[in-house]
Amino acid sequence: MDYMEKELFNFFEYMEEEPLSGAARSLWFALLHSNKEAGWAKKFSVIGAILKVKCGSSGITFRRARKELIKHGYIEYRPGKTRGTQFYRMERLH
Repeated sequence: MDYMEKELFNFFEYMEEEPLSGAARSLWFALLHSNKEAGWAKKFSVIGAILKVKCGSSGITFRRARKELIKHGYIEYRPGKTRGTQFYRMERLH
């Protein structure tokens, strides 16, 4: 099984135990895509505005979805030093 197949399989396995909101799921898939573009790095950066477009959320909905993923251990998040850059680590599924 390749990396993406494993990530998707594990994601849906965890979803059976701890369901996530639609916004959190959409954000997770946007982060998975961004991680793929970064070459499957343990930690990767993405511009917040681009991530919001990819997941179709913005403002409070986006922040709630991110908090939900953090709370359930799917990701780690750190704001970047430059405006708009965000750093993520997709924790749970590695």
